[in-house]
Amino acid sequence: MVEREKGALEDLVTVRMLGGRADGFVSRVDGVPAFRPGDEVYLFLWAKPGEPYRVLGWAQGTFRIARDPRTGAERVTQESASTKLAAKSRQFQSQGVRAMALPEFREKLRLALEKQAP
Repeated sequence: MVEREKGALEDLVTVRMLGGRADGFVSRVDGVPAFRPGDEVYLFLWAKPGEPYRVLGWAQGTFRIARDPRTGAERVTQESASTKLAAKSRQFQSQGVRAMALPEFREKLRLALEKQAP
C-alpha cells in the first residue's frame, strides 16, 4: 500500500537505488538501503520530472516500521540512526529516530510539514 504525506504520488511508484544484482553478481553501496518484499517503511522521496523516484539522503530518508509480535505496537527507526560514544562525557548518545511509537512519529511528521506549508 502506498500512502503519501506531502506532494503528488502515483498508485505505482518506482524507486531507483544504487547497487543491485545481475548475472550472479551483487553490488552494495554503503548507506543505500535495501528492501525486501513485505518491508513496511516511510520513505522521503524526490524525483526530477520524467525520472524514477530516489530516497532522499538514502539511509537518512528511510524509516523502518517494526511491529511487536506480542502487543502489535508499531515503532519507527531511521535507517541511519546510530549510537555513538561521546568522547568527553563517555556517554552513549543516540542520533536519529530510534524505536519511536508510530503515532508519535506521524504527529511529529505532521507538525514538521505544517511548519513548511506556505
